[in-house]
Amino acid sequence: MVPVAYITGSRAFGRLDLEVTPDVLVPRPDTEVVVDVVVELAPQGAAIADWGTGSGAIALSVADLRADVAVVALERSPEALAVARRNLAAHPPLGTRVRMLESDGMAAVAGERFDVVVSNPPYLVPEDLDAFPALRHEPVAALVAGPLGTEDHERVIHEAMAVLAPGGLVVLEAGEGQAEAVAGIFTAAGFADLGSRADLAGIPRAIWGRMP
Repeated sequence: MVPVAYITGSRAFGRLDLEVTPDVLVPRPDTEVVVDVVVELAPQGAAIADWGTGSGAIALSVADLRADVAVVALERSPEALAVARRNLAAHPPLGTRVRMLESDGMAAVAGERFDVVVSNPPYLVPEDLDAFPALRHEPVAALVAGPLGTEDHERVIHEAMAVLAPGGLVVLEAGEGQAEAVAGIFTAAGFADLGSRADLAGIPRAIWGRMP
């Protein structure tokens, strides 16, 4: 079944109405938990990087809820980035505080420093597409990480280490049953002050850690 958001061309996320096409994931309420954590924990005047912005849902919502922060939204897919840029253009008040860059991971901002890196990375395994056929309508590269499902969590964490300011925060969305594994990646990388927050279904959805 084709997601309704692809038929209507839009989806509400937080306080925003976002354009949605088959080039981007359909923003889901689960991801709003990640936004809430960033909004609450980001320091005043924070510089924030959104790794793999897709439709721009996280980047735009954080900027909408925190008028003091500046956000860089990074996306490797030109087609997805075009959707995100249209969503930014549709919300002019955010234009001075959100930049959108085509970038494979953190490559385009390698020389910058951030207080927070946030991401809803791919976290499915290939078998999930067989279990949930409706997902095949969404961009597979934005859904499937690899056989473990946490490959991209590890990539984000390690790339973030090169651009985070001291004490910087990484906030990641995780799939069902992944919280312990993602926390283990944070710990192995030397992060501290780990935390998690569950979604409405009680699934630990936002996982975070802080650089020493």
